[in-house]
Amino acid sequence: MLIPNYYTILKSEQLGKNTYLFHVTLNGKSDVYQGHFPDNPIVPGVCSIQMIKDCVQLLLSQESICFSCIKQCRFYHLLRPVNQELQLIITLLDNQWVTAEILENDLLCMRIKAQYKLKRFLCMH
Repeated sequence: MLIPNYYTILKSEQLGKNTYLFHVTLNGKSDVYQGHFPDNPIVPGVCSIQMIKDCVQLLLSQESICFSCIKQCRFYHLLRPVNQELQLIITLLDNQWVTAEILENDLLCMRIKAQYKLKRFLCMH
């Protein structure tokens, strides 16, 4: 986890052959919200992408991956850190592609399609 104490995975389950559901809660006291924004915190988009990447790593049993290509990324609804459960639906596709959605009470907040690579081979920091 790149951002310590940012979110908690409550549980995960397999929905289909390559589709998984993660139930998570966000920690509203995380340092990330001191700058985004102190009186009206919203979840930065990059933090949502990081949370999805972390869950993909868990599914793949890999220590570190990166998204080498993001084909689509749309934000439909602002996420706020209010101790409410979110649902992350992740589908692993062929050729190291993944699709994911973040929902809050059945409301679509974000959708992404990305390709991942093992970090040790192709990603730079």
